[in-house]
Amino acid sequence: MGGGTAKRYARALLETAAGTGQEEMVLNELRFVEKILSAHPALWRLLAAPTLTEAEKLAVLDAVFAGNLGELSMRILRLLARKSRVQLLPGISAAFAKQVYRRHGILTVQAVTPQALPPKAADALRAKLERITGKTVVLEQQTDATLLGGVLLRMGGRQLDMSLKARLARAAAAMRAAE
Repeated sequence: MGGGTAKRYARALLETAAGTGQEEMVLNELRFVEKILSAHPALWRLLAAPTLTEAEKLAVLDAVFAGNLGELSMRILRLLARKSRVQLLPGISAAFAKQVYRRHGILTVQAVTPQALPPKAADALRAKLERITGKTVVLEQQTDATLLGGVLLRMGGRQLDMSLKARLARAAAAMRAAE
């Protein structure tokens, strides 16, 4: 079970959520569930355990998430538990977000920097990217200390490397070529 299955679940979930105007709510709730499961790996293992019965998994889901999630989000979680596919949740969440963003003309940009960007710098970068692309930008920040400085941007299948590491590598290659 891989990406294709997760995409099919995400597509079906999007069709249902869009029909009821709940796309953003479901997206936020899926992210909430992922945060909870990431923060509590034992809960994640419990829900994925083949030794638990379907009824026990549903009881765990209800105990943890009922009252914190809308009906649609609970339905998808229960479905995944019944089909022993809880492990697909991160892929479903990512595919759902990508489909929602595409539907609304939102561009996801990964900004990789040596250190976390201060909020003002992140806002300025996002605003500049919005002006350049003409789209609403969701900026996902990651850190990689090996970049030394600058930024590496990934968006829409393209990569723009303006890191100090890349500049030094290009300079070294130019110097070698000149020898």
